[in-house]
Amino acid sequence: MEGWRPDRDSHGFRINDQSQLMEIAEALGVDPEDLPGGGDHPAMVEALPSLLPALEALEEFLDMEQPRVVRVRPTKETGCAYGYGDAAGSGFSAGLRMRTGRVACRHGIWCREQSEYGSNWREFRNLANLLTKELADGTLADHIVWVFTDNVMASMCWNKGRSKSRLLLDICIKLKIAAREAGSFIKFVHISGLRMIRTGYDGGSRGDYDTGGFAGENHLEFVPLHKMALDWGGDVLETNLRLWLGKDYTEPLSVEGWFTTGHRGTHHMWMPPPAAALVALEQIADARHKRPYTTKHIIIIPRLLYFEEWRRRLEKEVDFWVMIPTGIFWPHSCFEPLLLGLCFPMHRESPWLLRRHTGMVGFQRKVQEMFGSGDLGVWDILREFWLDPWAVLGLPRVLVR
Repeated sequence: MEGWRPDRDSHGFRINDQSQLMEIAEALGVDPEDLPGGGDHPAMVEALPSLLPALEALEEFLDMEQPRVVRVRPTKETGCAYGYGDAAGSGFSAGLRMRTGRVACRHGIWCREQSEYGSNWREFRNLANLLTKELADGTLADHIVWVFTDNVMASMCWNKGRSKSRLLLDICIKLKIAAREAGSFIKFVHISGLRMIRTGYDGGSRGDYDTGGFAGENHLEFVPLHKMALDWGGDVLETNLRLWLGKDYTEPLSVEGWFTTGHRGTHHMWMPPPAAALVALEQIADARHKRPYTTKHIIIIPRLLYFEEWRRRLEKEVDFWVMIPTGIFWPHSCFEPLLLGLCFPMHRESPWLLRRHTGMVGFQRKVQEMFGSGDLGVWDILREFWLDPWAVLGLPRVLVR
């Protein structure tokens, strides 16, 4: 965890608060840009509070006489289940749709002792209780289970496998062990609170059982991971894209085009569904390696599975990206923001990549603010940026070969 570095907190996690980083840099007499500093690691370091829970978790996972054979994927293509859950105040509700069409639901209120725990614990515990019961009954054996929650801490704890909270970590460990014993593959996915309301399970935690999944609606339609942005945003999105790109507008690449057309030409538009975003981004990386100095790429993806699967790959590939909130440019019915990323050709001289330009951070922040305020002029700025990004950022084009 590198807790000896000056930019880490007492648990070894990196400090993101800029005011705290400024205070640390001032106390050390260094420039904030020079953090984390510290040079080479010291010969002896102090054990962090998170070390003991991590060792206990390893001991629990490895508590067996013989090495366990662990499968990496289900053996049945149709073994898939979808779950949703929410805990609001003193109530909770959760539902799980099996591949057979059966729906398992739980709802009720917390006892006094449990209601005093934080909302993060209640959200995670609510989903874990439902999953643990179904795992014990054997109904989720050899299944991929998609679990959707509007609590980002539950999703992060599950996907990262660690948390500052010992209570959340304990839930995560117990559920992972139960899933391993049952041969299930659980995926936690963060969704917006408005989408959770649409599923009906938000209302179920307050005693409303007349909407969404409780009313018999199809659970598969609540989170369309298989649909690309144009299927979500329709004419609103296409109109704005044509306004921005003008004659440079092209139809989004087909799935077959990801592996063929996208690897040649001058510019392409990629609109993969969230469930296939990682595959598309890997193909963009290959395309950029083949033609690093000639091709531009536009990437448009609804923000689902962003934290869980494809965020890191996206940030490695794009030079510029913003989140378009729901509103004027992206319908409210889409719930989550829309991610817009741009990849520009590389150059043979410093700064090599456009994202390394000193003006990029400020420009990106300005565009994000314009999208947030619904400023219609944002498309004009993006048009100029698309045609000549170096000039917009303040570096004359003649200086870049």
